[in-house]
Amino acid sequence: MSHGTIGEESKADPNLVPLLDVVLQLIMFFMLTVDIDQKNQNNAEVHPPISQWGVPPDRNVAEILHLNVNRHGQLLVEGEKLEDESKIKAYLRTEKDSASRHIGEQEFKMHPEKFLIVLHADKRADWKAIARIQQACIDLEIKTFRSEHASQVPKT
Repeated sequence: MSHGTIGEESKADPNLVPLLDVVLQLIMFFMLTVDIDQKNQNNAEVHPPISQWGVPPDRNVAEILHLNVNRHGQLLVEGEKLEDESKIKAYLRTEKDSASRHIGEQEFKMHPEKFLIVLHADKRADWKAIARIQQACIDLEIKTFRSEHASQVPKT
């Protein structure tokens, strides 16, 4: 029993619809994860002072936590404003534990400098609020802490 005539060639067309579906899902996944990461780094309420001496993070850093402090001295975390010292410490402790699990407990103990906190503070923020966050980092034995400024040269 034959399908078609003897002289005809049969063509096999691959079904590309499942492949296209997977590619589109991957594109959506990467678009969402990039957006979430950038939300925590920059906040519209924070206007850091201008500096021309920006320093890139060390290559040995495995985890970077970006903290934003608005002009009222409030720590901005995922849409929430933290002012209470106990809430700030609880948040920092949670992030430190998360970084420790991500890096590896043993590796984190041997190289605590692999976890870096970068503080983006508004230029009008009270220095006491910044000192409170730095003290919380010291109390939690977070070894690497850095302030970051806008990397623009002031116009004269």
